[in-house]
Amino acid sequence: MSHTISDRNKFRKTDEERVIKNVKEDYLICSICIDQFVDPRVLPCGHSFCLTCLTEYIDKSANEEEFACPIDRQSMQKPFGMKDSKRWAQYYPPATFLRTLVKAVEVHEGTVPTCRRHHGRPREFYCATDDVLVCSECAVNEHRSENCDCTTLNDIYKRRKDDIQILHSALSGQESCVHQLITDQYRLRELFLESKSSVKCELDMVRDRLSVFYESTSRALDELSEEIDKSEFTRYNLEAQLDSFSKDISEMKDELKDLKPSIDFMDILQRIESKVDYYGSELEDISSFLKEFEKSECARIEFVPNTSFMGILDEYSVGSIVNHSDN
Repeated sequence: MSHTISDRNKFRKTDEERVIKNVKEDYLICSICIDQFVDPRVLPCGHSFCLTCLTEYIDKSANEEEFACPIDRQSMQKPFGMKDSKRWAQYYPPATFLRTLVKAVEVHEGTVPTCRRHHGRPREFYCATDDVLVCSECAVNEHRSENCDCTTLNDIYKRRKDDIQILHSALSGQESCVHQLITDQYRLRELFLESKSSVKCELDMVRDRLSVFYESTSRALDELSEEIDKSEFTRYNLEAQLDSFSKDISEMKDELKDLKPSIDFMDILQRIESKVDYYGSELEDISSFLKEFEKSECARIEFVPNTSFMGILDEYSVGSIVNHSDN
């Protein structure tokens, strides 16, 4: 029995929820608090824990020189020059991949991240230094040092408004570039088609000269004519790629237009910045390629006659078709 679109959507949603649940349970649970990671830090042995959990664990279990990993019990030497064990956990690097997974799960579930340490207060402040969302109390108590750049989501959004405008302008320029490159590609195709017509005229002239020649010669010309009809502008056909660039750029412009301060605001901005850099490089390369391609006169086919045949009209090969765009 075939499934309706509604059934398929329901199955897909169920699969997505199952995958998200498995990811949370298998990868995003801190072994100390048995809850979802908050600002995870990774030890040299590869195990990760919430910053707060690791801080409390080290403070309770460490001696003056070392502590043991809560999972595999490997010895972890104290960070050089740090006497206060409450600061040791901050020395270890953020588990960037786990942070990304946590953000992706929160975005998918549509949940507002809250602080477990402070009675579910919403994490509505962003620390650019640690790349983490924190609640107001965490912001005041733990992210007020000279090294921390901590502010509200609205403030960081205002801060990045110029960057958003720059991105929008860059996307507009890239969109125009894509449209121009599509036009250039069509123009090269027209040149190619014109050359096909010209070559067929050359063959017709040969056919007139050989109207009384052997039937085999006529068949050879028919075969060459069929080859011309079958020939295509095959080298580096870029319409599909450029159409994809145009669609993606348009979607990113719309995404920037609708962008609001939210938990995934920085992720969206970083993703678009990365794509703008990528498209800028790609479009410049394609533009240079098409200019060189046009200069090389490769956007045409050519009839290469057999000079011996044309000279003595003997039983030699009539010639061949060369499609320069295949080279």
